[in-house]
Amino acid sequence: MAEGVYCLFEMMEPGIARITLNRPERLNACTPAMHRELDDHVRRCRDDESIRAVIVTGAGRAFCAGAELVNDEEGRGGLGQARGVPPGGGPRTYVNEAAPWEMTAIPKPVIAMINGPAVGWGAEVTLHCDLRIASTNARIGWVFSQRSLVPDTGAGPFLLPRLAGLDNALEILYSGEVLSAERAREIGIFTHLVPHEELEAFTLGIARKLARCAPLSAAHIKRLAWRGLSQDLEASLLECTRTLNDLLESDDLQEGIAAFLERRPPEWKGR
Repeated sequence: MAEGVYCLFEMMEPGIARITLNRPERLNACTPAMHRELDDHVRRCRDDESIRAVIVTGAGRAFCAGAELVNDEEGRGGLGQARGVPPGGGPRTYVNEAAPWEMTAIPKPVIAMINGPAVGWGAEVTLHCDLRIASTNARIGWVFSQRSLVPDTGAGPFLLPRLAGLDNALEILYSGEVLSAERAREIGIFTHLVPHEELEAFTLGIARKLARCAPLSAAHIKRLAWRGLSQDLEASLLECTRTLNDLLESDDLQEGIAAFLERRPPEWKGR
């Protein structure tokens, strides 16, 4: 059963959750109410050990048109109130403890299922996810320069050059151009590009594959990868070695070895 009003939560099948931005009449433009519900769902995905992978998408024909620019459903202005988490509250990223990168607070694989346009804050949210699987109907753009702004979560300047190269990223950020799905896949922003009618089935298949990861491994792989973006090599290797030594003492390591030797699927305990 779906839960929420402006941001829905549901279990697609055991182990795989879906979060849906749900203001289709406004192309899922984000308001404070939507962001509060999103934070609640992120915490649930973070804390529920039965959830092994998360899919994030939009209702209707768009992923997300950005932060709401007009008064929201509570009668308040959207821009500036919908784009972040109040100081001291909400999930925090592994990269920067002060930045509201919601999806990096989930210690499990998170997939953006981009069903249509993802613009502004919506484009930023896709970068917070681990993978971006797009429909051929998708488009993506960082339009902040056309509003005399910079990307509101900081993901564009930090992550886009790592995905698309510095020159491509700067062209995108300076121009505010909304890219076609094909161009976004060509330069590495989208992980996969599939026909629109195949998007959900393909994304669910990828989610099932990622959900087989041992939960301790998934949490630490995600932490090491995201934190490693802002570490030097020596610090990253040291942290990886420490983590490996900790995991050598885990019950799930013994289960993984036993399952391999007995030729059966492992039964992970997360400890």
